[in-house]
This record gives sequence, C-alpha cells and structure tokens, in this order.
Amino acid sequence: MLKIDTKIIVLAAYRFREFDRNRFEIECLRQSSNVVIHDLIDVLYPHFTSAYHTFDASDDVKRFTSILDWKASYEKEVLSSCQEVYVINHVPITTIKDLFVNIVVSRSNVKIIQYKNPGIANYLLELDLLPSLVEKLIYVIRRSTFRWLGAELVKRLVQLIGKFVCRNSDFLLFAGDKYETASSSKVLPANSFDYNSFLNFKGGFSENDTIKDSIVFVDTGAPLFDTDSLLMRNTHPLTKERWYPALRAFFDNLESLTSFKVVIAAHPKHQYDKKTKKVFGNRDIIHGRTQEMIRNSKAVIVRNSTAISYAILYNKPIVIVHSNELLKDNNTFYKSIKFWSKELSCPFINIDLPFDSNNINFEKNIDKKLYQKYILNYLTSREDQKTNCQVIKEEILNHETIS
Repeated sequence: MLKIDTKIIVLAAYRFREFDRNRFEIECLRQSSNVVIHDLIDVLYPHFTSAYHTFDASDDVKRFTSILDWKASYEKEVLSSCQEVYVINHVPITTIKDLFVNIVVSRSNVKIIQYKNPGIANYLLELDLLPSLVEKLIYVIRRSTFRWLGAELVKRLVQLIGKFVCRNSDFLLFAGDKYETASSSKVLPANSFDYNSFLNFKGGFSENDTIKDSIVFVDTGAPLFDTDSLLMRNTHPLTKERWYPALRAFFDNLESLTSFKVVIAAHPKHQYDKKTKKVFGNRDIIHGRTQEMIRNSKAVIVRNSTAISYAILYNKPIVIVHSNELLKDNNTFYKSIKFWSKELSCPFINIDLPFDSNNINFEKNIDKKLYQKYILNYLTSREDQKTNCQVIKEEILNHETIS
C-alpha cells in the first residue's frame, strides 16, 4: 500500500482539457499524491476563452471567475492540508493578474514546480541581442496593435517586479540543450510534453482504419478559429479567403502525385462541424489521435505546430508549408518555420506557387542525424527515458512504499 503524504495543486493558466490531463500526466501523479487542478483562464484571460471549444468537466477541476475567490480557495487548501503541498505552476508572468497569482503562490508554504520545455526550435535563440530586438520591432510594426503594445509594456514591467517579489521555483524541469537553465533551487532534466506523450504512448491501430497510411496535415486552427493571436491581442497574418483554397489545391495535387489521401489532425482546442470542415474539402478531420495518426502515416505536413515533434520521433518525412501572406509578413510564423526547415533539412513549400512535384520526395526527406540533433536540442534532456511524472515522483516527491 502506498502512503500518500503529498498534495499537488496544478495551476492551469488556460482552459484545462482532457488533452492537458494526459500531457500533464495527472493520473500518473495521482498514484502517489492527491491532485487538484485550478483552471484560471476565466480569471486571467477571459478574452481568450472563445479559442477553446472543449474543456475537462471532471470533479477534480476547479474553475474560478474571481481572482480573490481563487486566492481564498487556494490559501484554504494549503493551510488546511495535513500533507506536504506542491504546486505545479503553469501561470506565466505577463499581466498584473498573473503577477498576483505568482505572489500568492510564492508567499505560501508550498514547494513550487515549473516547466521550461517549449518543445520547438526557436530561431530567436540563435540571434544576438540587437538582431533579436530588431526582429521584435519589425513584429510590432507589422502585426501588433496599440492594445498589444500596451500589454507588452505591462508584461515587461510585471516581469521586472516579479524578479523582486516572487521567489524562484524550488524545482525547474527543462527539456533540451537549447533550453538548459539554472534559475531555480534545483534544475532537473526532463522532456517536452510531446516527447513525454511519445514515451507514454501505448495506442494501437486497426488494420481496417480508414486513416491508416495517409498523409497527415497537422492543423493549428488558424485562420478559421481564434488561436494564440487572440491571447496576444495581435493580428494573424493569414486570411481564410486565401489560405484554405491554396491549401486544398496543394492537397489535391499531393494526393494525385502520391496516391495517398490527406487527413487532418485537428488541433485539441477546436471542433469542426459540417460547415467548417468544408475548408479542407470535406477531408477526414480526426480529433484526439494526432500522435497515433503520425506514427502510422506516410508523411506529415505542418505549418507551425509543436506536433512536428511526433513526425521527428517516428522518423516521418516532413513537409513544411507557407504562403505568400506569410512570406509578405516575413516575421514570427514565417521565420520560425523556415528555421525549422533548415534545422531538419525538409521541404519548405509555398502553396501559392504552382505545384512542383520535384519538391516532394518522401524517400529522401528524412535526415535522421538532424532529427536526432533536434530531439536532443529541443525535446528531451534525459538519457534514461524517464517520463516527467517519474522525474517528479522519484526525484522530487521521493515517496516511500510501505506494506
């Protein structure tokens, strides 16, 4: 029998979904701790709620609409607990409300666990300070609004204040050599969430499944649905009127060339109906099976998605697509995905240009050495294939089993 003498409070800044339950390994953590989730999106970012079409309605998820109600509930949970309390803090410091939450957590008698595991290559990491500032200035000029500029100034200010009024996390789990850090009391090698899901994946696949041996397009939801651009209060460079017709034409040509059909791996935020699915030409749109689909695919098409990790981990050919609108924007999305194509030596195709079959050669579109380098740089810092949950339980909680 396992003695449970710890409690874990998971602070989720955004809408908590079944997807998050899996990637945060809630059920695994529950094997050794009492776990409760605080969903804070309605407190911190109410304007961003429209981007989410689903949520986790389980009893262990608490939702709040008032920051003071959250504070009272949180402090009561900590003070009344007879167990040692750990907080897995997913709340960044970008607004005054974020800062308030982090101050409350910092001043409470808990041990704080945080992640630093973006799981994607970031071209800004390769730039010196001045070029990086120039890139951000170009972004401001091209796609930001005055509202965004105000939010960015607040972000810089509260982050500065946070350095003085918030204590460092007690444990920081980082993933990838490019993200190695030493800003906490104890830094632990860990995994990106997608790599962690890869380690945990045990899904099967039916031989009769209609999506077997397909080309998988990993959808981000934009520009059809609200995405992270809404969170950041800036404009998105793509328009529905230009992106989707070009994408459908590209899929049609690709299917004719390869004889494999294209299927859509839906973003976990979004749900499609009969009307919205037409943007892909009524192709199959599959929810909640992205890793499984990629594992059994012939190739993977992405624009900008962390799920590119699965294509790398399963050694699948990757095609990265962009468009004239992204090329004209020449910032953020475009330079990020162009950097990905360079890091992985995979095709970088403008879908607004005439289809060129010479760009598509799935047999030659894999450089396994570059794939492995990407994994070590951005996806994991461990050699023993421990999951993040195992790291937390064995290297942080350190429970003892008693009979």
